[in-house]
Amino acid sequence: AEYLLHSASIMCQRAQEITGMTPESIDELAAECKRDLGNYYSTRLKFAKTCAENPSMGEEVWRGERKAPAQHDGQREGARLTFMCAADVARGE
Repeated sequence: AEYLLHSASIMCQRAQEITGMTPESIDELAAECKRDLGNYYSTRLKFAKTCAENPSMGEEVWRGERKAPAQHDGQREGARLTFMCAADVARGE
């Protein structure tokens, strides 16, 4: 995201040079790129501050969905890979 926003900002700055004309909405697009980059960096700084002040909470947020699966007493939930097609299932195989 950071790379794309930075690239878009550069393209806005060089629009005249690249295309030979200046689109009428280029100033608005450049302002949106700057705003979005600011939001991106602000979020990154807030997260870094959280990690520095409370490392365990920062790690928990960072891991998010990638947490280790909880241990169950023998029962496992989830999908099972099978190579049966719909016709095999219909025949009860």
